[in-house]
Amino acid sequence: MKLSSSLLEDGNYVEPDVITPNTVIQGLCKGVRLDEAVEIYNTMIERGSFGNLFTGHILIGEYIKAGIIDKAMEVWKRVHELGFVLSSTT
Repeated sequence: MKLSSSLLEDGNYVEPDVITPNTVIQGLCKGVRLDEAVEIYNTMIERGSFGNLFTGHILIGEYIKAGIIDKAMEVWKRVHELGFVLSSTT
């Protein structure tokens, strides 16, 4: 069973503080499981928890490292639409 599937099941899902999903997302990215990290991020947004600036920063950085610039731009646009402002250092 994928970690993200287990975390996102309605019966198991507990609304965490922003640090918990950031830690899970960052860990998945370091484990080269970017798809699962994005799944958790998307579920957070669907459930009304948008994370913080660091959440977007993690995903944008990982997409850039993987050379998937169009996906990095999609995350940047979503983060911007949610009201967060990314700078050249974030």
